Amino acid sequence: MASLLDARAEREREGVRALLRDVGRADVLADFDAAMRDNRLGLTAARATWAALSAPQRAALAELVRAGALVRDGKAYRSGSAGPAASPPIRLATIRNLAARELGAWAGGAFDPEARLEVTERGQFVLKHEGEA
Repeated sequence: MASLLDARAEREREGVRALLRDVGRADVLADFDAAMRDNRLGLTAARATWAALSAPQRAALAELVRAGALVRDGKAYRSGSAGPAASPPIRLATIRNLAARELGAWAGGAFDPEARLEVTERGQFVLKHEGEA
């Protein structure tokens, strides 16, 4: 089924490209091709995910990517480092939102899965492409 949908979408894209070439809109065609490339590479989804995050969630994602993992400390989460490099506390609701969006994965084990959140490849990708337009 997916291949039928992919083939249909490709035919429609080629139809749009042919129409833009026929009417002489090379500028719009270039924009269309760039948008389709971004969509194919997942950049559109990464930007949409970043736009959907609140400021605290963005800060938590940045800290998660920097540290690699966040560990529960009472009712909040922090990076594993101590001293002046320690991160400010991050609320559980913020961390759960990152996990729900698959930007982080629970790695606390069978008895306490929420004890530790590790960064996922998707989380790294979203942060890497957050400001691109």
